[in-house]
Amino acid sequence: LWLGRIARAARRMHACGFHHLDFNATHILFYCPEPLAETPCIGFFDLQRVSRTRLFRWRWIVKALARLIHTLPPHLFSEADQRHLFLSYRDRSRLDFWGRLQWRWLRSKIDRIKRHTQKIDRIKRRQREQLSKVKR
Repeated sequence: LWLGRIARAARRMHACGFHHLDFNATHILFYCPEPLAETPCIGFFDLQRVSRTRLFRWRWIVKALARLIHTLPPHLFSEADQRHLFLSYRDRSRLDFWGRLQWRWLRSKIDRIKRHTQKIDRIKRRQREQLSKVKR
């Protein structure tokens, strides 16, 4: 339910020509515009990192969704949940040929982000270890 609403909100943001350069789970805000509202609204923040570049629109949509999916805790969100988010973004109930290609591209991008994040983590860990050796 929530992933679908987040995906549709992202689609509306992209349809308006806005591209969040750091779109991830920590930049999603749930809020109630009225004190007794039954369903919270969804908003995004850290909007100083928004671009309106139209060039390569199809590419930045994949990048944004990949960053969002990568930041969802894997112990809480299964691959089926991730697929639901993607289908909701595309406003589809199942993947057609083009959707399957986009899904593969998206999965590939998520894997690249994961490898890059692991590489950065290893570098930071080594730097901390070297710093602790120097302090001794």
